[in-house]
Amino acid sequence: MTDKEWKEILNEEQYYILREKGTERPYTGEFYLHKEKGVYKCAGCGSELFT
Repeated sequence: MTDKEWKEILNEEQYYILREKGTERPYTGEFYLHKEKGVYKCAGCGSELFT
């Protein structure tokens, strides 16, 4: 996919992390203290990461 196509799919933070090798500050992520059960998938490819 082109960068333009990725930017249409991902939000700004996702694009930075997944396509530009960025990272979020430690202990600040949306899911850092998240304990809810479920299936968590990669925002870029849809692969299951955690269940």
